[in-house]
Amino acid sequence: MVQHEPDTIAGYFHLYHGVPTAQCVYISMFVIHPNYQQQRFGQEIIAGLAEELRRLDYEAIRLDIFLKKLAGLALLDQGRLYHNP
Repeated sequence: MVQHEPDTIAGYFHLYHGVPTAQCVYISMFVIHPNYQQQRFGQEIIAGLAEELRRLDYEAIRLDIFLKKLAGLALLDQGRLYHNP
């Protein structure tokens, strides 16, 4: 859950680790409320999460991206997500 203001949910994500390897994190859902989109909240969350996971020695972040959600692809292209194929 992502809170922008007290008692206001700006978004949420579902994350789990250990699949397919112990050092892999998988984000299966990442949602920002339309009122908070286009304000870089998603980028800030992913950047902070990636930094913390690197600090914890995770090797990969996997993210489901729907083809119509080009912002997710942009994060990957900008190198904000990393992977170990």
